[in-house]
Amino acid sequence: MEESTMCLRKHKRFTPKRRAYVAFTRGNRNGPVQQSEIVDMSMGGAALKYVSKGESNRPGEDVFLEIFGVSMAYVIVEKIRCRVVYDVPMGEIPTNALKLRRCGLEFQDLNQLQSYLIGHYIEHFSRDEEVQKATVNARTS
Repeated sequence: MEESTMCLRKHKRFTPKRRAYVAFTRGNRNGPVQQSEIVDMSMGGAALKYVSKGESNRPGEDVFLEIFGVSMAYVIVEKIRCRVVYDVPMGEIPTNALKLRRCGLEFQDLNQLQSYLIGHYIEHFSRDEEVQKATVNARTS
């Protein structure tokens, strides 16, 4: 994501320590499920990458998200209502290849438990890229 976009965000983003997955459905909670990988997450939203099955998510559209355990197969947070901010192709892809996309979501109407569980996920399963870069720079100086 570009530097100018990063400055506009209300919440700091964190990347997963290991691959972490979510499932999301469009419109209502009972629609078809799309599996995705978390690129980064904050208390305000998440960026996901997924293989498109032909239809992208429209900005402004509502989706529901479930966050799965990083190394465990249980759901950490379920039924988070989100608003699609963007959904764009990732890189140049041949027409017959899998179509990878990046989707940005803004969390909507989090209840107290969802906020707590997202914070817990970030604290225990994510890393702070800025702290990690500063530590590497200090070691190499």
